Amino acid sequence: MERKRRLPAVERQIKDISPEDFRVRINGVVVDIHRDTYMAMVDDGTGRAIVQFIDPEVFGMLKEGGSVRIIGKVVPGDETMIDVEVAQDMSKLDFGLFNRARYVAESLR
Repeated sequence: MERKRRLPAVERQIKDISPEDFRVRINGVVVDIHRDTYMAMVDDGTGRAIVQFIDPEVFGMLKEGGSVRIIGKVVPGDETMIDVEVAQDMSKLDFGLFNRARYVAESLR
């Protein structure tokens, strides 16, 4: 029996998410939460994305101003929107150091 595998989530900055992306992984800060619709706004310094949750338990872990990693499917449309599959608390991540490491890695390519 062959198991189906998900497509890997590619790491993107919000400004670089394109309609061709299917699953993405972003890191950012929760800037706005809409508890009634299970949606939030995440900002990574390059842009903002609307993230929508199906699982209320996962949505409940969000805190305004908190750092998160979001993995999910890109929703086609005019705004950058992601259907959340996984949300991780990244409050212990030093985003300044993370962005410097990303810059060095990209410059070596």
